[in-house]
Amino acid sequence: MKTKLLLILISVVFLFNSCLSAPTSSARKPKYKSQQDLEEFLLSVVNSQENYSIKAFEGRTKFSYRKKRTMLFTHSFYLLTLNNGEYHTLSFSAVKPLLVTKGEWILNKKSDTTSYRSYIQGKNFRDVVRLFPEETVDARQTLINVIHTINSGVKYYYRDHLKTRPDFYNCNTALYGTIDFVRQPASAFMYLVKHAD
Repeated sequence: MKTKLLLILISVVFLFNSCLSAPTSSARKPKYKSQQDLEEFLLSVVNSQENYSIKAFEGRTKFSYRKKRTMLFTHSFYLLTLNNGEYHTLSFSAVKPLLVTKGEWILNKKSDTTSYRSYIQGKNFRDVVRLFPEETVDARQTLINVIHTINSGVKYYYRDHLKTRPDFYNCNTALYGTIDFVRQPASAFMYLVKHAD
């Protein structure tokens, strides 16, 4: 009986985590249907002379029954804002609902855009918080880091925030592994120390 309950619980955790959404679930029509298309878009932003900024956020996952974030039910994403006011969310997700699978960066994933809109409207039903609000994210270098991971064959591993594995990310560790700052904050360093093997 206990074994069956444990299997059901594990299945729910892996199948309904917001990091496990497919790219086609985007609320805004996805412009970039492949990682190559996404890479080209990000390169165009990096190489443009226009101003753009990046902020990092984390919130409660889509299917968590709790009101607050927990270690297992936390999802991280970037917010890329262009100088014309256009914004995009960007996060790393699993392609299939498996413990270890292929991972992809996704632009404007439905759960990310919904979470962000709820946050800016003051409803914040997914307990979204801005990460490193006192720091300035180096937008150009962060995008270059994301582009590098697109081409590096990094795979998705859900429990990577509990037990790290080389060349694996989940939505949380992908953000912490690619974010760069104009000045490296102690809080990011402490996160990396805390989660080191």
